[in-house]
Amino acid sequence: MIIFLYGSDGYRLRKKSGEIIDSYQKKHQSGLNFFKFDCSQITLADLDKIKDAVRSGSFFDEIKLIVLKNILPARLPAGQIAGLLKDYELARDKKTVILATANAAQKDLAAADKSLFSLLAAEGNLVKEINILSGNRLENWVKEEFTARGCSIQPAALKKLADYSGGDSFSLAADIAKLANFAAGSGKKALTGEDVELLASKKINLNIFELIDAIAAKDKPKAFSVLYRELETGRDVNYIFAMVVGQFRNLLIIKDLAARSLSADSIAKKAGLHPFVVKKTLKILDKYDVQTLKTAYGKLLNADILQKEGRAALEDSLFGMVLSF
Repeated sequence: MIIFLYGSDGYRLRKKSGEIIDSYQKKHQSGLNFFKFDCSQITLADLDKIKDAVRSGSFFDEIKLIVLKNILPARLPAGQIAGLLKDYELARDKKTVILATANAAQKDLAAADKSLFSLLAAEGNLVKEINILSGNRLENWVKEEFTARGCSIQPAALKKLADYSGGDSFSLAADIAKLANFAAGSGKKALTGEDVELLASKKINLNIFELIDAIAAKDKPKAFSVLYRELETGRDVNYIFAMVVGQFRNLLIIKDLAARSLSADSIAKKAGLHPFVVKKTLKILDKYDVQTLKTAYGKLLNADILQKEGRAALEDSLFGMVLSF
């Protein structure tokens, strides 16, 4: 049996993997049938150890769990791990569970080793893609995390916390734990925006504003350059996409509220956004009309659908949108 977890959200990927391992260890407590390997570090000698783990008999008639962390991209030559999975027919083996994880987007994994990715993601395996969240999905996840810790957070405070995180789920998880402990210690029924302001780390990304500014000014060379630079420095394309989507959503919200003659502080409170975000956004607001914003937002939502259906890469869609203005 093969369980394949992959995607760009490293924190949630690690958490899901940990949940599976914890569940296994509670049921099979001997520890004699549990094996873990980091494929980003293994050598051919380590591959023999994986083979030994696969071939070894199970003690106490327990199911074996073999964890292959960072299975893609692996250090071994292409075909080595795929060959092992095929040779021992591990997808059909009910007494051995392979838990394979890969912290990268589908396009990057397929590019690294298309044959292995196809084998891992094949029909019949348990496959889950875990990418960086944004918008309502991010806010719902944050809300669930607070609920799991026995506390709640006001809607505006929740939005502020999500904006502060900059899409960094590791940072966001740390802030959720910090705020939940604060709520438990202070006896608060619901966390407020002031609590978030006081305790949360702020990771507002100025380069996203630089990219949006360039798009707004119809400066295609600069917008192209900023996007290219971000990708070249290793910034995950899903993260960039989530930030751009979030900024265009903020532009629409802020433009609507600004049209009602609200002050920057009033807009920040009503929209549940950080004042810094509102003030920066107001500076470029006049460069866009509502229809342009709706068109851009629609293009982004369509790009998300095309990527999920495997018909277009997010990177290509982002460059396409930058050049269309």
